[in-house]
Amino acid sequence: MLNRRNGLNKVARVASRRSVAPSSLAAIRCYSSQPDPNDVAILGGGITGLATAHYLSQSNPNRKVTIYESSPRLGGWLHTEKVEIDDGHILFEKGPRTLRPAGNGSLTARLVNQLGLEDETIFTMKTAPAATNRYLYYPDHLVRVPQPDKKLGFMANATALANTFTYEPAFQGILGRLALEPFRPARDSSVTDESVGDFFARRIGRRLVDQVMSAVVHGIYAGDIYQLSMKSLFPSLWRLEEESGSLVTGLLQNMVEGAKVPAKELEFMMAMKQPYPFGKEFRKNFRRSNVFTFRHGIQQLVDTLEASLKKSPNVIFQLNQEVTDIKNTEQNVELEAKSSTEGSTSKHNHTHVISTLSPDKTSQAASSMNRGFLKLPVCPTPTVMTVNLYYRTPNLHPSGFGYLIPLGIPIDQNPERALGVTFDTAYAAGTPGDEDKLKWIESSQQRKCTLCL
Repeated sequence: MLNRRNGLNKVARVASRRSVAPSSLAAIRCYSSQPDPNDVAILGGGITGLATAHYLSQSNPNRKVTIYESSPRLGGWLHTEKVEIDDGHILFEKGPRTLRPAGNGSLTARLVNQLGLEDETIFTMKTAPAATNRYLYYPDHLVRVPQPDKKLGFMANATALANTFTYEPAFQGILGRLALEPFRPARDSSVTDESVGDFFARRIGRRLVDQVMSAVVHGIYAGDIYQLSMKSLFPSLWRLEEESGSLVTGLLQNMVEGAKVPAKELEFMMAMKQPYPFGKEFRKNFRRSNVFTFRHGIQQLVDTLEASLKKSPNVIFQLNQEVTDIKNTEQNVELEAKSSTEGSTSKHNHTHVISTLSPDKTSQAASSMNRGFLKLPVCPTPTVMTVNLYYRTPNLHPSGFGYLIPLGIPIDQNPERALGVTFDTAYAAGTPGDEDKLKWIESSQQRKCTLCL
């Protein structure tokens, strides 16, 4: 957060960190020479805004926190719909369906603990089919992404991998490309960034980018691999080429010498190693899991967080209120909010503002700020549609997480330009030993899949 004397002043955008190392949050502290904020406005009531309000309230229960949300509900993209069927109900996710324990997922684990949701958590273990079986659709059938199967022996795994790399068109030539990658020239030092697609096309060839890498990016970012920034999305690989001249060489050096970590990430990682009082069973399952969700869907996290915040008299929710203007005053920041239901406007004063909105929306709202507010760049984003499907016929798909569709698929085979399909039957396989959760999975998750467009 920035104090009003900082010029850009009291608007600080909360940016999610994509990649950091595992585990805990007890000893993370914020260092600032500025006074502790006592009246904070948060723009956006999605999961980032709600979590921000949670930690602000925890650090100082007397701090006033106001959340401005332009829609009538909280949670943003975390949205679970309960649909009644003849023999019960099923849950459809309109947005994300699972959370990952890897990286900064340990922060989420702490939030789960603080909200009392440990017993409501459902894990998909790293050994489950949903974690080990991932597929590509290419050129006209599903292909399992090559990786060892722990249920098979060494020779069986070696044979399966050899067959995939030899006979499957999607992966043909990849071993040769990787072997030649260290001999390809490194990028020019004048290049400050490039697209993910162009980067990997230089290193391993465009055919493999269109057949394999584009599908991976579809699954993570739902964006065009030839428009997304390599430096932003894969900074560690970007640095590897810069420092070693080659991805393969850099990875081998890291295996021998240890990976280099930026100082700010190292500080975070060290803080994460501090002990935290997780339940024994939760800690064990968290470490063994690939992804996790909740008994009543991903929105259970939002609903519990909202209920927790509403217990605090100093947290105020302003729903259906879109912040259209932010101005500096001598003592505070003045917000102008417009009601999306009545059309009326109102003004509010706060000492600090945190924006969880997109850069262009933040910049637009703060455009009238004085003292040289730096205009944030416009960040183009694609639109994504999810189509939830439920069938009464069991065993409609192979056991696994789902499949992704690469750019290399001709338009006549993918006229809707689908990105992929998630097999919801498999993504939450339950926690071993918890029969209630297993029964819940069987009744509410079977015969479901989600199409992403």
